[in-house]
Amino acid sequence: ADASRMPAAEASRMPADASRMPAYLFPAWTVAAAAAGYAAPATVGARLGTAAAFRRGLALLMVSMGLTLTPADLKRAAASRRAVAINALSCFVVAPAAAVATARVIG
Repeated sequence: ADASRMPAAEASRMPADASRMPAYLFPAWTVAAAAAGYAAPATVGARLGTAAAFRRGLALLMVSMGLTLTPADLKRAAASRRAVAINALSCFVVAPAAAVATARVIG
């Protein structure tokens, strides 16, 4: 898309260069990995190994997601107390509640 024809707010969200493109593909990678695990759980489980290896992989995933943040992203987040509060509520209340509900449904 041609950034010169877009509103400034939309153009500012576009990657500045191709070197940032892998960061913008992170959600697609996450969905692809989840789909692979769902489609072939035994194969993926055998590749992951132990629970400790899974935890290390999850930690690596979270760090890599954090690395996609830019200083501008952090400045925008810090400027909005409401956004910070919603994020904290989501991380520490909504996500754990959803995990417990999912675990109960799955058994």
